[in-house]
Amino acid sequence: MKRISQVVSRLAPLIMVPLVVLPQKVEPPQIRRVVGLNYPRVPRSIGIQGKVRLLARVLEDGSVGEVRVTEDKVFLTEPAKESLSRWIFSGCAGPQELCAVEVTFTFKLTDEVCKMQECPSEFRLDLPGSVTIEAKRFPANIN
Repeated sequence: MKRISQVVSRLAPLIMVPLVVLPQKVEPPQIRRVVGLNYPRVPRSIGIQGKVRLLARVLEDGSVGEVRVTEDKVFLTEPAKESLSRWIFSGCAGPQELCAVEVTFTFKLTDEVCKMQECPSEFRLDLPGSVTIEAKRFPANIN
């Protein structure tokens, strides 16, 4: 009996060692459709520029579920969230908590002044997760 207890006491540390769970490798979802975005009028008129960083959960069908803000910029965050929420990705095979994309929207104003009522924005997508929206400034309204 003493011998069995010696064997068990030697094996006990081995039995008690927790199994290491290796992280499951999940391929990041690939972009299938991008919905562009014009530089919003109000921030463009008052000269607001900056970055908005978003983390979006991609659902099995490729649509965007929850969108979380990780870097905020007043007047620019909501338009960026709205745009990203309409993007379509490849479906995600794997645990849903691992199926997410991070996208940084950078809003830039050029030194040029727009001479028309509506000036288009330039929308550039640099994969995997960087978007630049660049536009001319609106002229200052002095009354």
